Amino acid sequence: MYEDASKAFYILRMNLDGHSPTDSDSRVIVRGSVPGMTMKVGTWFGFEADWTNHKEYGQQLSISRAPVLSAGWDADTAEKTLASNGVGEQILKMIRMRVDGDDAFLEALGDESILSMIPGINAFTAKYIVQRWQSVQTYFKSLDFLNGLGLPSGKVREVWSTFGDDAESVLSTNPWALVRVDGITFQHTDEIASRLGLTNVQNRIRGAVLYVLKDQRNYGHMFLTTGQLFMGVQTIIPDVAKEDIAKALAVCHKSGDLIADRKARPGTTAIYEPWSYNLEKESSDMLLSRQVTAGFGLKGIPLAGYLQKMASVGVKTAKEVAKKRPKLDKIIDIAIEEWNTLERFTLSDLQKQGVKNALTQPVSILTGLPGTGKTTSLKAVVRILQNAGIQFLLCAPTGIAAKNMSQLAGSRAYTIHRAFLAKGSSDEKRDFTYAGFTGAEVESSGVTAAPDKDAKWGYGPDNPHPAEVIIVDEASMLDQHLIYRLLYCSSPQCRMIFVGDAAQLPSVGPGNVLRDLISSGTFPTINLTEIFRQKDTSAIVFAAHDIFKGNVPDFSSDSDFVLVQTRTEEEALSYIETCALKLYADREQFQILSPRHAGTVGVTNLNARLRELMNPQGTALAEVRMGNDTIRQDDRIMIVKNDYNLGVFNGDVGKVSRIDKKAKEIEVKIFGEPPLHVCIPLKDASKLIRMAYACTVHKAQGLEYDVIIMPLVDSFRHQLQRNLLYTAVTRAKKKVILVGTQTALSTAVLNDREDLRNTMFRDRLS
Repeated sequence: MYEDASKAFYILRMNLDGHSPTDSDSRVIVRGSVPGMTMKVGTWFGFEADWTNHKEYGQQLSISRAPVLSAGWDADTAEKTLASNGVGEQILKMIRMRVDGDDAFLEALGDESILSMIPGINAFTAKYIVQRWQSVQTYFKSLDFLNGLGLPSGKVREVWSTFGDDAESVLSTNPWALVRVDGITFQHTDEIASRLGLTNVQNRIRGAVLYVLKDQRNYGHMFLTTGQLFMGVQTIIPDVAKEDIAKALAVCHKSGDLIADRKARPGTTAIYEPWSYNLEKESSDMLLSRQVTAGFGLKGIPLAGYLQKMASVGVKTAKEVAKKRPKLDKIIDIAIEEWNTLERFTLSDLQKQGVKNALTQPVSILTGLPGTGKTTSLKAVVRILQNAGIQFLLCAPTGIAAKNMSQLAGSRAYTIHRAFLAKGSSDEKRDFTYAGFTGAEVESSGVTAAPDKDAKWGYGPDNPHPAEVIIVDEASMLDQHLIYRLLYCSSPQCRMIFVGDAAQLPSVGPGNVLRDLISSGTFPTINLTEIFRQKDTSAIVFAAHDIFKGNVPDFSSDSDFVLVQTRTEEEALSYIETCALKLYADREQFQILSPRHAGTVGVTNLNARLRELMNPQGTALAEVRMGNDTIRQDDRIMIVKNDYNLGVFNGDVGKVSRIDKKAKEIEVKIFGEPPLHVCIPLKDASKLIRMAYACTVHKAQGLEYDVIIMPLVDSFRHQLQRNLLYTAVTRAKKKVILVGTQTALSTAVLNDREDLRNTMFRDRLS
């Protein structure tokens, strides 16, 4: 009837044991938490509950504890459990008929030799039944243990997915191992240890070490220094001695739970999760290797074949290629000039060099502020590649960024995930199979134990993407995992071109990829700085350049860059609401940004207020409760987590087109090229979507809108940073409306302090 699997909460219509399924009196409404189980028609489980009277739906059972086996395993319980877990009902009935009594039935379920002697059951079926019986016994025993731990809501199945058959044996002695599960804090593990009466000091410190190390991902770090790790552990265990932390580090290092790298940067010991270390190291190794394999020469791409393709670009290029000893540099120069002539456009010297690098170098970078000609340079590269018949791929980190790239470059672009056919078999890390519970697949690359590790990608070293050149736009959004995928899924002979604005905020995910690529000095980089002044050049471009240089930009009421001054946050909120309603009525494309979630003009409150203005509740609009939020038909939403099964990815923006409570799904239209219609199960929706009438500046990276509205108030304090303001301003194509105070604007522009990220990517590339 209803489920919120993220919280393991269900409202079910059930048939109680002891009644005929056709007896209407046996059907009752049961509501409550059933952690660790997947609910479907035919699922059997035991539970403890109290009768309650719902004012609207009448009498129902409210679960106090589930699943339980109050009387242990008897023949009836075993039969029902196995029947709801993959063993045929007829086979089970046949076994009970052929054995002498219930005790013999239970014995037979665990003995292949007894089952094989029963007519109609072959050796394979007997083995399968025994494995299923062993699995469900272990599963319920472990669930009973896990349910008694007081885990956060909805986490029991995930804990089982992580530890499997070893859950009880591991956690009954070391509950701090639970920090490996996302969403379980160190405080949770301490509470569980207290409930179990456990006081193992070394296990506790090791749990703190691993929790602090995992938590660094939330701040964009790839690693922590020993000093940072010690400080983090002492924050959550104030009285711990440094010597004991050092011992815990040594044990975790020996067991492979962390990696200590002392080589990448002499004098610094970098402590990594294995996943983060492998991502960073393998990405740098592949990039350095590509400098050779994607270059022209004996170990790389045959130059003669490339020159023959370039002959197709134009008449002058063909003549130059036909000469006795054609020179690549000269041929590319002529190709660029022919593009200039065809488009009646003159590239600057820096733009020409950027295009030349893209057409000749294994890895190249084109960066620059708004209005400096990155898009024009990109168009030149794309057109020359098209004319030469060279297979290329345009991609960007998000769907909207890919759509913008398609429009600007005049060729189809894809998100990185969709370009390389990212998909997954399940949100769970483990699943039922004929052999019981099994772990998720691990890729042969050596990158294991990670976020997204359950993803399967359509391309890889044994089946590389066919593109000869990959151009990545909005490269400032690349995190370490995405650049790893770009390299891992493409051919070693594929050239890479990164286009982006390094002055923007770094990626949401861990790493600082574009800046590290540039600062390594390893790859040819063109930084475009000159504004191509035209009569229609927006004031936004000049404001962005001023902000980048640390100068407070000029603004006026008739400009494209406006500061509406308000005295209080309530005034700012009121103005934003009025402005948003007018833009909405005029069918303008706009987005409201805020630097943070909390507060009067934070994202959470803005979303609540704006939704009631733009999409008010009506009898015709279906809605569904998801956690603390209510999602309504026609709501503007954003995808906040990758789902490889559904083909939706973090940062995708869309609209709720239908809510079907009977089918238990929400249909979402994802904006892109082309638009994508996706049906999301209600049980998954709370993890995947958020309202997006307003969003954080970080979430808006890679997106562009005609109009950007952003509150800028003194109480933002820490969020008043230059690169954050710069990123927000550069999301607008036609107009920026800042709402707040002059002092907040000045503070943001003058504050060039950035949250530094720990990465060794630059060091490894250097």
